[in-house]
Formats: sequence, C-alpha cells, structure tokens
Amino acid sequence: MASGFEFKCDSPRWAIPSESHHGTFSGDLILDCWVNELEKRRGLSFLKDQLIKKIHLESMVHKGPTFVEQGPISFWIWEISHDFVEQGNSVHIREEVKLSLEANRELVYETLSKEVVATGMAGYLRSVNFEMAVRRVPGKFTQIRFRNQVKVDRPWYALDLIFAPIARGVCFDKMNLVKDRLLLWVIQVLE
Repeated sequence: MASGFEFKCDSPRWAIPSESHHGTFSGDLILDCWVNELEKRRGLSFLKDQLIKKIHLESMVHKGPTFVEQGPISFWIWEISHDFVEQGNSVHIREEVKLSLEANRELVYETLSKEVVATGMAGYLRSVNFEMAVRRVPGKFTQIRFRNQVKVDRPWYALDLIFAPIARGVCFDKMNLVKDRLLLWVIQVLE
C-alpha cells in the first residue's frame, strides 16, 4: 500500500531463459504491477514531465532532449551518464534514454546502455537496458511493466554452475529495488 492506493505485482518472470553462453550471462526479467484507480489521478503527461525533471536532476546530460517523430509515434531522446557507488564498486553508465507518450494512455521510458565502466565485481557488467511502460485503463487500473535486461561476463575463476544462479539472484534483487523505489515513486507522482 502506497499513500492509500492499493497495488499488486506478479512475481518477476524471465522473458527468455536466463542463461550463460560462452562466458556471458544474459538476463531479461519482467515485472508487471497494477495500481487500482480508486480516485481521479494525475495524467501520464504529468508523469512524463516529472521523469524529464528526474533525468535532468539525477544525470549528466550529454545530448538532448531531441524530439523525434516516426509516423504516429513520437518520443524524446537524451544521451546521459550516471556515476554511482554500489556495494563498494564505482560504476559509470552512459546510455540513451527514450521517453514516449501515446495519447495520454501509455508512457514508455527506456534506457539502452552504450558504455559501462566499473570496478570490482561490477566490472563484469557489459550492458544494462531498462524499460518502464505505464498504461492506463481509465476507471479501472494503471498497469506498470518493468523490464531489465543485462549481460554480465563470467569471471575467469567462476564455474558457470555457480555463476549463473548468482547472476539470476542479482537480477531478482535489482528488480525488487525497482519495485521498492521506482514503483512507489510513480504511484506518488500519479496521485
């Protein structure tokens, strides 16, 4: 329960089997959540505006936003980077961010990593792509889908038999952080 609104989430599921091939683990995890529409809420255009503010406050913006129209679809694109410390490891991610809003019914926020540089165990991370799709069914619910795709190189000393289950566990841990932080932020913005 967040701010009086009810929400539920399914268990995270793999979009494709999470496996390690030739020393690289690939994970593609999806989490679907629903928020009850108990009262009038702010529209997705307000969420779009708040995401744009969040991008500019929490990232180093290298390019953008650039507005692109491709037929009936239009979106904004940025090239940004983040520097942070996670479990004692420094991480630098440079990525492309796309943000689209279709008829105030569906908002899609996605990131595609272009460069990942990290120390320690995080240094094995090769790419991370993330997507959040927020779709409203007026008078019923808001569906929020999170999708996280990662590629991680296996350390030379780790057996695949041990490495792959650990990598899967880390994917689930990261998705739980998304649920605990980003889902609640979205719900609060939409109130």
